[in-house]
Amino acid sequence: MTSQRCILHPMLLIPFVENSFKHGAIIDGCLAIMIAVKRNSEMLFFEVENSVLEKTNDSTGIGLENIKKAIRNVISKCIYFRNK
Repeated sequence: MTSQRCILHPMLLIPFVENSFKHGAIIDGCLAIMIAVKRNSEMLFFEVENSVLEKTNDSTGIGLENIKKAIRNVISKCIYFRNK
């Protein structure tokens, strides 16, 4: 297996982290945020989770759509988004 470099566009992942702070819930005085970055030979996996009081379906998803458009403007490869 050869070592390959993975280069990210500057600030590409920042909106996801900012979003976790904006929409996270403070529980017992703490806002919990988990960030994971993993890579295999073909893909980069980026995951951000934040604490929530309860799941609601009242989100319009416009923020995620704006992020998708911005990323697609920067890179041409296929990108998959999964919102839990």
